[in-house]
Amino acid sequence: MKFLTRLMILSFYGILPAFSAQQIIFNITPTGLPPYMVKEEGQPDSGIMLDVLNIIADKYGYSIKPVSIPKKCVIRHIELATMIKNGQLQRIISKNQ
Repeated sequence: MKFLTRLMILSFYGILPAFSAQQIIFNITPTGLPPYMVKEEGQPDSGIMLDVLNIIADKYGYSIKPVSIPKKCVIRHIELATMIKNGQLQRIISKNQ
C-alpha cells in the first residue's frame, strides 16, 4: 500500500502544473508500470492509476490525457520527491516563480 501511495503522490507531482480548463495531462513512463500504469503498443494507455484518476476527473468534469515522458524526467521527479521526503530539499525555485 505504501508503494501505491508514493506512486500516486509522484504522479500528482507530475500532473499538477499541467492542466487546462477541462483536461489534465498525466505523465506516464515510456514502459509503464503494470498493473498501475500499462502501456502496450497499439493499445490505449490503461492501469489502476488511470482508472482511479478517470473516475475522479469525470466527477468534476475533467478528462485525463496520458502522455509519455522520457525516462530521465521520471528519474528526476523521483529524486526530487525523495529529497523533499528526506528533508534535503524544502523548495524548488523555477524561473516561472
